[in-house]
Amino acid sequence: MTWIQIHDKWYKLRDAVRESWGELSNEDLAVIDGKREKFISCIQDKYGLARNEAERRVKQWQRNFSISLQPVKSRP
Repeated sequence: MTWIQIHDKWYKLRDAVRESWGELSNEDLAVIDGKREKFISCIQDKYGLARNEAERRVKQWQRNFSISLQPVKSRP
């Protein structure tokens, strides 16, 4: 899932984001509003991470989240 897709579906994804990032409040999610830079900054602040570590974790989350949304292919 690209960040544009995440941004466009942010309201629907908020519960999934909270599952992964339990320290984020509803207010945080409203401020982030699907914006990647705000998301990274908020993760950095809430979890006390260096900027590059917050970016790495958000990128990993994005990759893992995208994989979890892919349909399972059945074998014949």
